[in-house]
Amino acid sequence: MRMGRSGLTSPIRLRRKAARPHATSESLPRLSASPELSAPTGTGTLREQVAAFERSLIARALEEAGGNQSEAARRLGLTRVTLIDKLKRHGLRKG
Repeated sequence: MRMGRSGLTSPIRLRRKAARPHATSESLPRLSASPELSAPTGTGTLREQVAAFERSLIARALEEAGGNQSEAARRLGLTRVTLIDKLKRHGLRKG
């Protein structure tokens, strides 16, 4: 358990944490195997391969959500703000 200044986590903080939705394997859509989501090819560093895989997951979720960022974020178990940050980082969105 994370501790605050007093050494204990406040009850308010615990309630907020408990109220947050958590993505589970059951709550996320099943993605069928496709070329862009296949196993990494082994080229590039681990960081580059993870970034490429994340980019393909995000692009696919956006496509399946019809371009709706809120829906794509929900499907990925992210907040919309986090999704927008990732879109910018991966060059999937101008901004």
